[in-house]
Amino acid sequence: MNFKSAFKNIPLSALGMFAAKWAAKRGTPNALESDPSTWDGMTYLKGGLGAAAAGYLANMVRPGSGQKVLEGGLTLLLYKAAQNHLIPKNNFLTNQFGASSGYQPGDVEVNEAGEPFILGQDGQSWIPMDDQSGIGFGDYGEEIENWEMMGLGSNALEPPGPLGFADVLETPGRLGAPVTQAAYNRAILQR
Repeated sequence: MNFKSAFKNIPLSALGMFAAKWAAKRGTPNALESDPSTWDGMTYLKGGLGAAAAGYLANMVRPGSGQKVLEGGLTLLLYKAAQNHLIPKNNFLTNQFGASSGYQPGDVEVNEAGEPFILGQDGQSWIPMDDQSGIGFGDYGEEIENWEMMGLGSNALEPPGPLGFADVLETPGRLGAPVTQAAYNRAILQR
């Protein structure tokens, strides 16, 4: 394995990837990362043409570099095809590489009626955030008392000065903090 050659080729491959993605997002459909259904045959064709055009231009600037740009663009398109069309259709691959919905346990969403729901630990069940479920917002007054008991109330924090907390930081001298200045002076006098 030649790491020097790999690091030399990575920028060209990345350029091809960006060119393919840029071309795929032009026109209709707009290839969205969050919606695999927007990646259809026309999207891949546009991305491939963008990678080829970028490769051709790179080859004009520096002969031989166009191949690496083209390979980078086509690599991205192959990756997107596998991610969007192959993995979701196979349970084994889905378990190995994960096709997530974009939601993580603990995420909060609001329905049409304005009621908040939190995604459960299983990653699939939405639990209403109300007082009956025990997860809700609760009594705000009670919450504030609990924060103050934990030291998170208004008495726990002090406003910082221009350099931070007044009792922690000292005003630095010309060569740094006073301790550093004294150490520097001792080192110079000992020579």
